[in-house]
Amino acid sequence: MSGNAILLTSIFLFCIGLIGIFRQGDIVRLLISIEIMILASVLNFCFFGNSFGELIALIAVILSGITISVVYAIYTTQLKEKNIDFLGED
Repeated sequence: MSGNAILLTSIFLFCIGLIGIFRQGDIVRLLISIEIMILASVLNFCFFGNSFGELIALIAVILSGITISVVYAIYTTQLKEKNIDFLGED
């Protein structure tokens, strides 16, 4: 795959993430949008960087996964405290 195709794909993914952030949905959609933006930058690090860029990309993916899981756990805990049925369980 050429460098231009990778760059255009990364720009497209980053723009999708920005649109998702500016639409101001709920917290889950916001987190998914941020994750898409991080993965767009990771794509650039992996393709255009050397081994140091790949290391930075690995660290970014690990940290974003940890962040997403912690924020989602806090969000679901707050919903449980407000007695909101967020999973549709009976």
